[in-house]
Amino acid sequence: MIALLALGCTACAGSRELALGDYRETHGPGVVLWTAKHLRLLPGQAFEYDMSSDDLASGKNGAGTYQRQGHTLELIFNGQPLVRASTVRLHSLPTASDSVRLTFAVRQADAWDVLQPAAGVSVVVRDQQGHPKAQVQTDSAGWAEVLLPRAWYPCTLSVSSIGYQPLQQDAPPSSTAYQVSLQPSAGRLYDAGSRLEFKVVRQTSSQLVLRQGAEKIILEKAL
Repeated sequence: MIALLALGCTACAGSRELALGDYRETHGPGVVLWTAKHLRLLPGQAFEYDMSSDDLASGKNGAGTYQRQGHTLELIFNGQPLVRASTVRLHSLPTASDSVRLTFAVRQADAWDVLQPAAGVSVVVRDQQGHPKAQVQTDSAGWAEVLLPRAWYPCTLSVSSIGYQPLQQDAPPSSTAYQVSLQPSAGRLYDAGSRLEFKVVRQTSSQLVLRQGAEKIILEKAL
């Protein structure tokens, strides 16, 4: 009977592993200054954790392994950054004989990794010595266009925005439409060996609720 009771108490403590998936913090209405926490739980008790903020200097991220003892969840960082490279898709456009037309539709990932039209992104064309030849910025729809005279070739182009991974390439020989997706820069890292501790309040099939000190953190599981 004693052995059965002990086994029952162990089951009450819950599994040492949490359900795998992407968990993202939700906020109620009226939040002005905020942070958004993103916890990705991977096989083998591995994790990726990102805390982004509307104050770019305050964001931190890292990866590692976690331990769970009862209701305590501890993240142990390995010092490796979470860097997701910006990407681009290209489509050919009709080309004139004396110039090359480049169009840019730029989106950037928000704190939820949702791509949104990116206004104010710089598109710069440089010659082989690195001197700027042309510079434009995307409008409110994330759109920009630049016309390159053939005399400028060879040249390079870059697409950049503060807080995001820049994209740099040689300018194409013919008119091209660019679809650019900018990903956040790595930001500050949690040092190797550093730890974060949370209390697991509740976990359901769609939600993970944690507490860190006085702060209650509600993380919704991405579908």
